[in-house]
Amino acid sequence: MNRVIKLFDPPMGSPSGIGLYSDQAQDLLLRIATLLYYMEEHGIVVERANLSTAPKAFLDHPGLMNKLMQEGDDFLPALYNENGLLLSGRYPENAEIAEWYDLPELAEALPPLPTEAFVALWQEAEAWGMCSSGSCDGCSGCG
Repeated sequence: MNRVIKLFDPPMGSPSGIGLYSDQAQDLLLRIATLLYYMEEHGIVVERANLSTAPKAFLDHPGLMNKLMQEGDDFLPALYNENGLLLSGRYPENAEIAEWYDLPELAEALPPLPTEAFVALWQEAEAWGMCSSGSCDGCSGCG
């Protein structure tokens, strides 16, 4: 069974991207944050890096850098486990994570993110300058 997940996000204005972009993107990013939280709560080592806020994590992963050089930013997001690449070019579906990490309950429904975890994500977004904060400092978002 997989015990490590490494998620490499495309450039976003904050580490999780929460607080940025459209409502549809927000729903997706919140779902991913909830998935990662749930996985961590079940003993899976979660590492997440965003090209805008943690470029060194990308540089420290030669296989990822090679793929980025070959395929460009369309390769991101990229998901790795301890054995290598699982998925690239999109975020995983709940059922995929359920299968890969032996978490069958995720295939049925994603448990809600606890309030304190949601508040922490929101505070992170505010600190990085989310759209509703009135600041675009450091943002690579709206395009």
